[in-house]
Amino acid sequence: MGNDLAFNNLDPTSAYDRKPIKRFLKLVPKFINFVDASLSRFSDLNLCMQKFKLMICVIVDIQRMSSVLEKWIRSAVECGVKELDFHAKTDTEVAAVIYTLPQILFSAESMNTIKLRGCKLELPSKNIIRLHSLKSLTLKEVCIQEETIQKLTGGQCPLLEDLSLRECWGFKRIYITEAHKLKTIKIRAPVELGTISIHAPSLQLFKLGYSGLQGPIAIDMVGCPNLAVLKLSCVTFTHQEFHRLISNFPLLEFLDLNVCDILERISISSNTLM
Repeated sequence: MGNDLAFNNLDPTSAYDRKPIKRFLKLVPKFINFVDASLSRFSDLNLCMQKFKLMICVIVDIQRMSSVLEKWIRSAVECGVKELDFHAKTDTEVAAVIYTLPQILFSAESMNTIKLRGCKLELPSKNIIRLHSLKSLTLKEVCIQEETIQKLTGGQCPLLEDLSLRECWGFKRIYITEAHKLKTIKIRAPVELGTISIHAPSLQLFKLGYSGLQGPIAIDMVGCPNLAVLKLSCVTFTHQEFHRLISNFPLLEFLDLNVCDILERISISSNTLM
């Protein structure tokens, strides 16, 4: 496996029978000891970790597991991990709250890739972010506030190139500024999202889709003159709003519209659109 660490504990919640869960709970201590030993080996040998992947089903009290998960993530950060892939699956019948990632994550200066799923991401108490190497941020089913999105895509993550928000919640607006190197943005939006404002002069691809019916949305992308690919799905706006949007993209090469029913007509004049 080299300098990668990957752990995936068994998922007993696929069946509603509680017998597998009881058997699973007996194995949890062994799983914890195994991860502890693996991380300790990296620390003891002063090894630099390339990737830390953890997929864990949290079916016990999250508060009891939080200290264990924080210890593991902290150990990975202290080993200079480059890529973090973390997926916490919660049994909502047992756990009423979602796991909140530790603030040490925002101090991972060597980390260039972050993939998170099924957790909550909150800004550190002093709003200080040191993700100076971060190039790719992928969030799925993550609870995150609009201020956190703005901070992560702003000047405190100057190298960020790829952003993906899929089925996340906790925000009604997205403001992205000072994202000078951001090249791709992919959003599978909650129905509550009503405002998107993006200033990213290097942006080349923007993909926006909704998982259900949503009200009118205001999209401001005047600061994205180099956009080449635009994909919209289940987005509600009039043809005037649509034409106003694409007029910002003189270099647009590819346009994909899917289930944008309110559009009455489309008239496009472009030398670059394929």
